[in-house]
Amino acid sequence: EQPAAVLVGWDTYEEETYRHEALPEYQSGRDFEDSILDQLELLPDFIASFGFACAKRGGFEADDFLAAAARRWKGDVLIATSDRDAFQLASERVTILQPVKGVRELVRIGPAEVLERYGVLPAQVPDFIALRGDASDRIPGAHGVGPKTAAAILAEHGTLAAADRKS
Repeated sequence: EQPAAVLVGWDTYEEETYRHEALPEYQSGRDFEDSILDQLELLPDFIASFGFACAKRGGFEADDFLAAAARRWKGDVLIATSDRDAFQLASERVTILQPVKGVRELVRIGPAEVLERYGVLPAQVPDFIALRGDASDRIPGAHGVGPKTAAAILAEHGTLAAADRKS
């Protein structure tokens, strides 16, 4: 069994990601004060000074690094994030630790909790988000499709691609 390790992933705001190529308005409208961006630039080195591994690179988001690490890690994985996109990583080995009220209340999200919350399996979360949209990331979703309809489409067809082939 692998020993415990900590990886901290960081977004970069100076460079667009591959997501912006697919959807130019992705995360548009997010403006940060220069002082915040300056601090975000310093934090990876500060966190690394405590012995934690840090991952940050232009063109990628924190969840890209966390997903890659979770996929490669042989043991159990606990991902602490408020990003609900990470729910797609939930599995028998991977649990999401989601802050609900600051850091005082945390919820563990596994496959059963994803199914209970969204009505889809973790692997279906990307298609679910594509169908219902995500206002926080400026993903519009399909016209007239909310969470219940998105879950029903995926329950019937399995994937967005399969539903598209049948239409």
